[in-house]
Amino acid sequence: MAAHRRSAHRKPKQRPFTGPAARTAATLALAGAATA
Repeated sequence: MAAHRRSAHRKPKQRPFTGPAARTAATLALAGAATA
């Protein structure tokens, strides 16, 4: 999980957005990784 969080933080240029959207995207990514 830590690696995933670091990867997400390493790509801040992909989508410059701040707020609940970022949290939702992170949650979806984590859920997808966990499911996969």
